[in-house]
Amino acid sequence: MNKSMILNLIDLSKVYAGLDTPILNKINLCLFQGENIAITGVSGSGKSTLLHLMAGLDIPSKGSVEIDNKNLATLNQSQLAVMRNVLIGFVYQAHHLLPDFTALENILMPLIIKGGSYEQGRNQALKILKTLGLTKRAEHYPHQLSGGEKQRVAIGRALITEPKLILADEPTGNLDHKNAKLVFEMFLELADELKSSIVLVTHDLALARKMKKIYYLNEGTINSR
Repeated sequence: MNKSMILNLIDLSKVYAGLDTPILNKINLCLFQGENIAITGVSGSGKSTLLHLMAGLDIPSKGSVEIDNKNLATLNQSQLAVMRNVLIGFVYQAHHLLPDFTALENILMPLIIKGGSYEQGRNQALKILKTLGLTKRAEHYPHQLSGGEKQRVAIGRALITEPKLILADEPTGNLDHKNAKLVFEMFLELADELKSSIVLVTHDLALARKMKKIYYLNEGTINSR
């Protein structure tokens, strides 16, 4: 069975005003269903810019981004917002949990925004909490959770909508080595269950090596390692 292409970058370039050299220069990359890749590179090499372009949060100077065979340049802001909510899950270094909502409610939020049923969504969120080892923390608020627990909730929130593509920017960067390893393994387990594709941006080569392929971003170009 042929896997569908989830992400396709075609001659993608980005030049910021006032800079002579493009931060990204003719990037070509494709990602298929269930594939996981890591993107590494020194600070300032354009890794976060590349993620923003993939998500339609920034506009390329040249080239195009296609997600699930949709060219992002053909979508208006409202359509982009719907696309992000339906097709993409985001995991950041900072958890960005809503402080006045419980762990369960934080995970459930994207599904409610998407228009899903509360009861069905609640059951799905509880299942995710169980996989993440957080069943007993379901009714706890962010200030009652440890750093590792907060990041696990953030991962659950990213995956509740069963996205085809997960964009992860240093997802364990704020955690110690032990917690980082635990949280990342849970992240991969959940993503694998959903057959979601992952683009991981990280400085941590140990995490990068868990991906199917590693790309190195340097001086605007990308190469596999």
